[in-house]
Amino acid sequence: MGCPTFDQVDTGAVRVARGCGKVLALTGLLVVGLVLVAIVGAVLFLRDLDLDFGLGDDCRGSSDRLIQAAALGDRSTVAEELRRGGDPDRVVDGESALACAAAVHEEDVVALLLDEGATPTREALRAAVGASGGVLDLPELPPVPAATDTAPAPAADADDARQEVVRLLLDHGADADGGPAGPSPLLYAVWSRQAPVVDLLLAHGADPDHGGRVDSVLVDGARTGYGTGSTLPPQARAQLPRTRGDEVANVPPLVGAAWTGDVELARHLLDAGADPDLTSDEAFSPLYAAAVRGDRAMVELLLARGAAPAPTVRPGVRTPAEAASAAGHPELVPLLTGGSGGG
Repeated sequence: MGCPTFDQVDTGAVRVARGCGKVLALTGLLVVGLVLVAIVGAVLFLRDLDLDFGLGDDCRGSSDRLIQAAALGDRSTVAEELRRGGDPDRVVDGESALACAAAVHEEDVVALLLDEGATPTREALRAAVGASGGVLDLPELPPVPAATDTAPAPAADADDARQEVVRLLLDHGADADGGPAGPSPLLYAVWSRQAPVVDLLLAHGADPDHGGRVDSVLVDGARTGYGTGSTLPPQARAQLPRTRGDEVANVPPLVGAAWTGDVELARHLLDAGADPDLTSDEAFSPLYAAAVRGDRAMVELLLARGAAPAPTVRPGVRTPAEAASAAGHPELVPLLTGGSGGG
């Protein structure tokens, strides 16, 4: 039974109507409160995930004057803060001046901080190589281009600035492998086709097989085509290995090169000793990636460098030849099953 209307005249009905009005008002307030709690909770959850809200929010909006100045490229203010006794390694809200300056490729500020004793941390190196607005965000997987296409290389001026900051950090002792956790600087550089940075990292001792850990959401996004700009047709995306857990361990940089279709980058990695058969935990090998894309040039290079055309993988995972056929590239099957090729 609904609430009576106010045009009813007996006092009992009026009392009931007033009571219903209070209940409705309280219910409305409760709903508004729950919505506000949900919004606040969602914001806090996203912040804890360290999603990319932009470096401007993370560093330029810092309450710390040194960190804010570093992110803005304000060398004079950074120098002033250091003269006043500011700690070049100070961390506020998870951010440091060096990482913030490295992320926006402020060469002069990075050089000043390093000269004043800032520690060339793995976070700063990852920021210099891979940040596109946030210091420690994982790189989004690049588009998976068709065999006739390759992912776009970064603009020359941006690449030059990044390269110089990376060189400064490495020359001051930054770990070229970036430590055991998270995607390695080399994997960052390969994903975004930063050839000069790849060469710098390799020259400073980066392990060509160390890719680090990549969130499975990114890999699954590539398989489904969601959020990655993938140009692969659905039958090809369906051949990408499915992830089995929260993470995919040690996605090899050579897989990244095969993914982007950059034959020269793949050649650089192989020349540095990369294993052509090394796979992720999900049996995603460089040859598998090239086969799914229908990239004959990459397939030929990998086979010529010793990649096994029928590698031993866990049960249920297709070979590169089977994946190529299912993805609509039957012309690659003889090459993959015969193991011949040049490159």
